[in-house]
Amino acid sequence: MTKIFINKSNIIHAYTLDIIVFIVTVSVLFFLNYSILQWKDNQIDSVSKNVVILTNFWAIFPIIVANGIWMKSLLVASMLTSFWAHMQWSGVLIPGEEPGKWDNIFATTIIVAYAFTWWPDRWSIFLPKNKHCLFFTGRSNDTTTFNCKLSTKLLLNIVLSTITAIFIYIYYDESPTIIKINNMKMTLQDVLPIFSIFAAIVFGLIYICDDEKHIGNKNKPYFIVFFILGTASGIYGYMSKRMNSKYENVLHSQWHVLMFTSAYCFSRASSYIQIEINQSQNQTRKKRKMYNNYRLNY
Repeated sequence: MTKIFINKSNIIHAYTLDIIVFIVTVSVLFFLNYSILQWKDNQIDSVSKNVVILTNFWAIFPIIVANGIWMKSLLVASMLTSFWAHMQWSGVLIPGEEPGKWDNIFATTIIVAYAFTWWPDRWSIFLPKNKHCLFFTGRSNDTTTFNCKLSTKLLLNIVLSTITAIFIYIYYDESPTIIKINNMKMTLQDVLPIFSIFAAIVFGLIYICDDEKHIGNKNKPYFIVFFILGTASGIYGYMSKRMNSKYENVLHSQWHVLMFTSAYCFSRASSYIQIEINQSQNQTRKKRKMYNNYRLNY
């Protein structure tokens, strides 16, 4: 697997992947919003049934850059259950029952989980020490290793994600209306993603507005760019899913592309936060080492 390290000599690999993601995303969105709509209805219907399956591969991009085994696992689960559901709906004889239920569970859970990866780090503590992990297969300064650093932030994420999955599992069939405005009804599956998007925006603004307490001015412009792109992609993707159209598979394909692109952008923004954390830790270690050398010499 390609690793994207936070040190300066290797961050170029992340920029290269950014360019690839940007080019293919813009190209596919142009195809879904313009090119395919120029075809005949029977051609659109036939092709879109396959496109809605293939666009699940967009999850590979955020899987590469996601930090930690928890987020990577949720992304893989979301991708696989979506493949399962759409293949079965397209007439592929694949075993299993209620694939749509599991697709919805993991699709909603990953949105909630991503929102709370932005929980400000200075409001979190590592347990019991910064370097302790449940899983670790890479260097401590990698942004893409399969680690699971114990922290209150991670525990909060796991608890909220698990609760979300349980609620969706229980109420999926009933789909109770939570909010009703005129003729518009919003179910639990609608409210949770919207709440998560607002939470992500609030947490992101804390990182941006809180003067260098979370992220320094050097990396803040990069963080802001990915924050805006991720937020815009998420909102536009959610709106695409809510639109009424006879080309439902086309819109749903767009939903896949935009939501996984949003996850990619949020992971890239988070990598700059991780850079700040590791730089701060390195400075602390250097100061401690200088102090210890001073004590030995004098």
